[in-house]
Amino acid sequence: TVAILMITLWLYISLIGAAITALLIAVWAFNKPVPGSGIFAALLLSIGWWLTAFILELSSTTVADALIWRKLQYLSMVAAPPLWLAFALRNGGHERFLTRPFYATLFCLALLTLAMVWTNERHGLVWSDATLTPLPALQILSVNYGPWLWLHTLVAYSMVMVASAILVRAAWRLGAALHLQLYVLICGVLIPLLGNIASFLRLGPLPYVDLTPLLFILGGIFCAWAIYRTRFLAIVPVARNVVMEDMRDGVLVIDGRGAIVDINRAGQQLFAVTARSVLGRPLAVVPPLAAIFAEIHKQPAAEPAPPREIEMRVGNDQRIFEMHTAPLHAAQGLQRGLFVVLRDVTDQKRIERELSMQQRLLAGVVAVAQAASEHLHLSTALHNTLHVIMALTCSSEGSLFLIAPDGSISTSILSVAH
Repeated sequence: TVAILMITLWLYISLIGAAITALLIAVWAFNKPVPGSGIFAALLLSIGWWLTAFILELSSTTVADALIWRKLQYLSMVAAPPLWLAFALRNGGHERFLTRPFYATLFCLALLTLAMVWTNERHGLVWSDATLTPLPALQILSVNYGPWLWLHTLVAYSMVMVASAILVRAAWRLGAALHLQLYVLICGVLIPLLGNIASFLRLGPLPYVDLTPLLFILGGIFCAWAIYRTRFLAIVPVARNVVMEDMRDGVLVIDGRGAIVDINRAGQQLFAVTARSVLGRPLAVVPPLAAIFAEIHKQPAAEPAPPREIEMRVGNDQRIFEMHTAPLHAAQGLQRGLFVVLRDVTDQKRIERELSMQQRLLAGVVAVAQAASEHLHLSTALHNTLHVIMALTCSSEGSLFLIAPDGSISTSILSVAH
C-alpha cells in the first residue's frame, strides 16, 4: 500500500509538471523561427490538455465522471498524430502534400472518431465494460477496447510512424556532424510510441494507467531540443536538394536570425572549421566567417545578389573569395534564410595581378622605346625617355646615366617633376 501510495504521488506530481512543461514549451516553440513552429506548439498544447483531462479522470469518483474526462481526452488523441504528421511534412521537404484536401481528410477522420467516442453508449465500438479500480488517492478507469479503438490506434500509429520516418530521414541527410541531434530525435520519437504500446499491453507499475501523454511530453522535450537546438530542420531539407556535399565551393546556409544551420564539407575545409563547432551559432561571432556577416547586410536579403569579392583572414593567410548569395524560400513563398556560396579566388587574383603587371611593364617598354626613337638628337631623346619612365613609375624625381664601355659615365641627366 505504501509503495502504491508513493507511485500515485509521483504520478500526480509528474502529470502536473508535464502539463505545465507542455504549456511552457508550446509558448517557447511558437516564437521560434522554424517553419511549422505553430503546428508544434499546437501539438504540445493538445498534449497539455490531454494531461489535464487525464489528471481529472484519475481524480474522478464515479464511472460516469471518469468517462466524461476520458472522452474529453480524445480531443487531443485524435489531434496529436495529424499534427505530428503535418509538422514532419512541413519540415521534411514534403510541403506539397499539405493541401486543403489533405487537411480535410485528417479533419474528417478526427471528427468521425470523436463522434464514435461520444456515441459509444449506443454501439460500444470504442470500449465496453467500464469500471473503476480504487487505489490510494486515485481511481483507475478500466475498459475493454472495442474494434473502432483498434482501428483508430492503427491509423494513429501509421501517422506517427510516417512522420517519424520523415523527420529521421531529413536529419540523417545532414551527415555525421549532427548525428547527436539525430539520436536525440529518434529517442523523442520512440519514447511515447513504446510507452503507448506498453499501456495497451498493460505493462508497468500501474498497468491500467495510460502514461502515453506523460511520455509524449518527455519525447517532446527531446524533439524540441533536437529540432530547435540548431534549427537544422528549418532550412536544410531545401538546401540539401542543391547537392551541397558534391560542390567544391564552400556553402553556408543561414537562417532568418543570422545563425549557421548548415555548412558543407568543402566549406569546413576551406575555413578550417568543423560543422559541430559552428552550427547553431550566429554568423557574426564565428571567426573567420564574421566578415561574411557585414558583407551580406549590404544587399537586401530578399533579392539574389550579384557576385562580389570579399577578403577574409583564414589562419595566417589573407584570402580572397567570390561570394554568391540567394534567398531560400518555402513552398508558400516565405523566406527561410540565405544560401551563400564562397569560391576561393586568391590564386586566380594573384595570377591576374601578375599578368596585369607584365602588361604594364610591356606597355612601359614600348613607351620608352618610342620616346627614345622620336628624336635623333641624343639629349632630347634621353630627356623624353626619362620623363616617360618617371610617368610610368609615378616618380617625382629621376636620373638617367649612359655608361661608356670602360665603365665611366659618359652622360647623366637629372629631372625633377613639377
